[in-house]
Amino acid sequence: MKILFLGYDKSKTSLIDFLEQLGHTVTHTSNKISADYVSKFDFVISFGYRYIIKSDVIKVCNGKLINLHISFLPYNRGSHPNFWSFYENTPAGVTIHLIDIGLDTGDILLQKKCNFNIEAETFSSTYNKLIFEIEDLFKSNINRILSCKIIPQKQQGNGTYHKSSDLPYSISWNTNIKQFLEMKKRTDEDIINDIQQIRAKNNVNWMDAVRLCFELDSERARKIFKDIKDCDAKINELTEELANNEKN
Repeated sequence: MKILFLGYDKSKTSLIDFLEQLGHTVTHTSNKISADYVSKFDFVISFGYRYIIKSDVIKVCNGKLINLHISFLPYNRGSHPNFWSFYENTPAGVTIHLIDIGLDTGDILLQKKCNFNIEAETFSSTYNKLIFEIEDLFKSNINRILSCKIIPQKQQGNGTYHKSSDLPYSISWNTNIKQFLEMKKRTDEDIINDIQQIRAKNNVNWMDAVRLCFELDSERARKIFKDIKDCDAKINELTEELANNEKN
């Protein structure tokens, strides 16, 4: 079978090698596609593809166009589904679905819920586990998928949708999820109190520290400057958190 694989390349997914090992001819691209180009293939798979697929392409594929999405649809359609499942406390999981003119709105072929211990996980670690789960789901059902023997099911309910710009602020994906969610609950007053406590500990006159640099105790001066720098870094972190609270 001639398969067009859209999105992730071999460095990001094991599925291309998997399909080739089964004897299929796989062509990969992450570029925009046209109906004429797609018509040359027997099946089209989208996984991590960044472009919206147009209606004429969907029509040419005639039901042989699927998307792999790391969310439990209809929840968390669109961008960063893994983040939003924790941030909004919606089901986490993976879904393989047909592509229609909407964004992640097509009929569902296969899906699986995934549960995580947020005390032990980061956004990055759960993302990697979801990638594994959806690839395993695909591999386990490859013959049924390519032969179109799975009966599609309509998505139930409205679910949720997010754009990349909806992220509340810059996030370190290696952040522990439980700690992140607890930080999210902090009020502006909590943050201001933390700043006040740090300032109280950092009650050092800058000019006193500068004077020490010109005296004999240069080691002490360096320690004072380091303490001030560390405190200021923490305060900057807290003020950014305060600003983000205001934005939300």
